[in-house]
Amino acid sequence: MATDSTVTYTPELVGDLDVISIYKDLMEASTSSRSVYIRTKETLIDMFATTTFTDQEKATVTAQTLSSIATSITSTAMEAAIKIATENRDSKYVLTKLREDTKLTTAQAAKIESDIAKADKDTDLLVMKGWQIQADLRREYGLTATPAISEIIVPSNSFTDYGIKVETLKKAKVDTYATYSNSYRTNGNVSYTADPTTGQFDIVGADTTGLTVAQTNVAIRQERGFDDNQRQHMVNSSASMVGLLVSSESYTGSYAPYLDRWIASADYLNTSHTSVVQVAGSVDIGLTTQGILDVSAGHTMSGTVTGISPGRSVTVVYRDVAGIAADVQGTPGLVLMDNTWSSVLPTNKSADLVAGVTYQVTASIVDHTGNTVKDVFSQAAVE
Repeated sequence: MATDSTVTYTPELVGDLDVISIYKDLMEASTSSRSVYIRTKETLIDMFATTTFTDQEKATVTAQTLSSIATSITSTAMEAAIKIATENRDSKYVLTKLREDTKLTTAQAAKIESDIAKADKDTDLLVMKGWQIQADLRREYGLTATPAISEIIVPSNSFTDYGIKVETLKKAKVDTYATYSNSYRTNGNVSYTADPTTGQFDIVGADTTGLTVAQTNVAIRQERGFDDNQRQHMVNSSASMVGLLVSSESYTGSYAPYLDRWIASADYLNTSHTSVVQVAGSVDIGLTTQGILDVSAGHTMSGTVTGISPGRSVTVVYRDVAGIAADVQGTPGLVLMDNTWSSVLPTNKSADLVAGVTYQVTASIVDHTGNTVKDVFSQAAVE
């Protein structure tokens, strides 16, 4: 509902009541020729003409009657005049209030209708919200909720094998199986336990099958082949050298060392031998020449390594056992074909040693399994 009133109301001061003119009109009407007052007066005159009232009685009746009528007419006229004047003055304000009250009532009725329509829409929205909840539960968890979908529901059914969350759980299971599969492929038959605090897998054990073991075996065979190629090259070189020396008339020296080297290499290749590729626990390192720790001159540390391939490096560190002086490190000691090595501490490095301080000299090498093998001795530095 709506109103189409275009009336504009402005405040007005309430004026005085116009009573006198209305009172005069009422009094004139009350005493006119056809008024009750005149009819009463005429009735008294007729009554006095036909009765035996004395003059005194006539005067008394006339005075009382006319006085009563005049008082009544005057009072009634004044009350009526005041009432009429009041209504005349207030009528436009009363009408204005009635009109505004009507407009307010109309607006309230329209609001009630709007509220009813809104309540209907809210109900529809709640139903649609229920549909959305059902759709989310169906999509995320595979849950089909009851009662009917047209109702606002509280689901109570169990989850089905469907939905994003369920698929995520499936993927987690697949990832677990992939972890097992990859572990088996890499390390062989692997058993696992889970850490109860983190939920992460812990490897309990693995057998000697799998890609890692196979790759290790291939690497060992390759290193054996590399070592054998070095030996073969030595045999060929020694044979060529011996042949040249024997056939050369200008050479007067002894070719026995070259012949011995050729024989040793040939014997190595012609016998059943184990590669110098190290296996955990089979590598050994030793310091055979310790030298003098002279702070004013360079010196050499040397030794041997068994069970490891030539070409590896030995690390030599000089450490103050009392923790006063800083560590000093020599040059890397390269492992040669005869399994010997040597590490030089040049003069400028020897100057870093402190005379009178006892140093622990450590020679170490890391094997294929990651284990570090050491040989240690202690010696005091001198000037």
